[in-house]
Amino acid sequence: SAASADLRAQRDQLIVELYRTGMTQMEIARIAGVDQSVVSRRVCRDRRSRIAAAMELVPPDAPPTVQDGTTKGEMR
Repeated sequence: SAASADLRAQRDQLIVELYRTGMTQMEIARIAGVDQSVVSRRVCRDRRSRIAAAMELVPPDAPPTVQDGTTKGEMR
């Protein structure tokens, strides 16, 4: 139902916020009343979405950098 989806979304947001404060997945699981694997999946999903969002900020014609491993050691 829509209500349970809203509750899940709120729980997921809480999980991510607590993780960002430095709490362990086990601590968060106890607080949220879920298994640690639920916390792990939610944290991973958040990390993937943040990486994807950051990648969208890089223009497609941006030159490769040493940090992204796409050059052969050239200096910028």
